[in-house]
Amino acid sequence: MGADLGGDRPGRPEPVLRLLRRLLRVLPAEPPGRPRLHRSPHRAPGGGRVIERLLLAAGILLALWAGWCLIACAQRRLAQPRAADLEGPLTLLYFYTPTCGPCRLIQAPILEALMAEWEGMVKVRPVDVMTDPEAAARYRVWTVPTTMWVDASGTVRVVNNGVVSAEALRRQWRQLQRGGSIREMAEPSHKDAKGLDLYPGGRDVEPERSRPDE
Repeated sequence: MGADLGGDRPGRPEPVLRLLRRLLRVLPAEPPGRPRLHRSPHRAPGGGRVIERLLLAAGILLALWAGWCLIACAQRRLAQPRAADLEGPLTLLYFYTPTCGPCRLIQAPILEALMAEWEGMVKVRPVDVMTDPEAAARYRVWTVPTTMWVDASGTVRVVNNGVVSAEALRRQWRQLQRGGSIREMAEPSHKDAKGLDLYPGGRDVEPERSRPDE
């Protein structure tokens, strides 16, 4: 895992309209192999070509989106969480690298704000994939930043490849709660969530303390 994991890429998908404009510049004006005799003489010049190019661009975007979903699905199925990585009924794993600009400038501040908001309810565990490449391989992480929701049973519930907004993370958390797959913590944690440094060189969350035998 010593290779570059794409940390210098923002990770956010480009707006659809911007991608459509870029695709329209490179797509051919006429579909290859189409005979001129089949063109309708009543069709407005250029109108049909634009529609065809738009449909082709939309098809390409749909294929890219489907591939992105398949990758996330494969990560959920192939990930191999460890008990030591989890803390409480729900853990948000945050994978980053020291050279990842979007991790340091965008994703880390978002997670720090959410940690204060979710104190005692959600544990955020940062993982530097450069110093812990085994963890990156175990969770099938191929780009940074990556965030994963993992429940207490070790099941990966949601995978976010690239920068994810605070609102999207809140929405995912609410959906997991409504689904009944996780339970709220009975007692709030007394650990100061603000003490966790999500930037490179920071420390990991302390492992969950073992419960005394009854």
